[in-house]
Amino acid sequence: MRPVIAETGYEFVKDKNFNTLNIYIDARPSSDLAWESLESEIEVAIKLNAKLSFELDFGFSEKKALLRDSAAFFSRGLAVNAFSERVYSKYKSQIAAIILYRGSGDFTDSISSDASLYTDFYEWKRAYFGEEALSKQMFRLFSMELLMQNLHRLSASLIDDVPLIALFDLKDTNRPSYQAELLSKSFFPYILPGVKHANSLFSGFGWQDSGDLGMIGHKSAPLIPRNPPFLGVVLPEMGKVPYDLFDQAVTLLNDSRIDYVIFPELLMIESWHGLDYILVFSEAVSREGRRMLQGFNAADGKVISVGEKLGLDDEILFEEFIRSRGI
Repeated sequence: MRPVIAETGYEFVKDKNFNTLNIYIDARPSSDLAWESLESEIEVAIKLNAKLSFELDFGFSEKKALLRDSAAFFSRGLAVNAFSERVYSKYKSQIAAIILYRGSGDFTDSISSDASLYTDFYEWKRAYFGEEALSKQMFRLFSMELLMQNLHRLSASLIDDVPLIALFDLKDTNRPSYQAELLSKSFFPYILPGVKHANSLFSGFGWQDSGDLGMIGHKSAPLIPRNPPFLGVVLPEMGKVPYDLFDQAVTLLNDSRIDYVIFPELLMIESWHGLDYILVFSEAVSREGRRMLQGFNAADGKVISVGEKLGLDDEILFEEFIRSRGI
């Protein structure tokens, strides 16, 4: 069952397409963890024949996110332990999803106002982007790295068969290349992204819209089955993504209704199963990436290059591929 999660009980009753009801839990460092109405909310959901979704609000979307505060992390950990003992162990079979975050995922203000954190950011920036001018995307990427490190550590005891979700509103990050970087599998090894205002295909939940694995919102959206993709798009290493070329290629794929899956170069081998083609941006392919592409060739896969050819067997340029599809 793919969860179709209603934000409130009223919406669950009103819309027959919902199968899961979301229940908010205050897991912020300031919470007393009393959760007085929790059991009664669970009872109501069960009486409505709803599966359960729990949203653990750790306070990361607040102005002071406390991303590197050890005392705040300890308090959040206590909330997870309380949730595990009081809810997870008792209702696990009825839980369809656990939401760990809801927000923009951009902590630029928190990073800039914390001298120690900003120093770490600047060292991180130099490691990946060298002497490039600072950009908003760099702050977003560092923010995502910090947030997902926190969420994976906090949810380690919950990683099981129940989907763990982090919801992101990407309305201010509308470039497909930027979104692909932020939603990279490198950041989401176990937790699933849930996205509002997505401009490229991804595997996860829709927020106020349909997703291939489920959705959450105030109004249900039909979960449209997606055809298994035959094309993989390789996301270059951080700091090497040719943003303009990536945007142009993905936009053309979207406009042409060609299904695809995006994955980072590092995870190419484990991601290419079932694919006939892999699309790469030749200027950004690493030496190790080239070796992996040769392995894909050996398994009868074809490489599509944006830019100059890499000299691989049966390699074609992106323009040739698009023409071959009759587009």
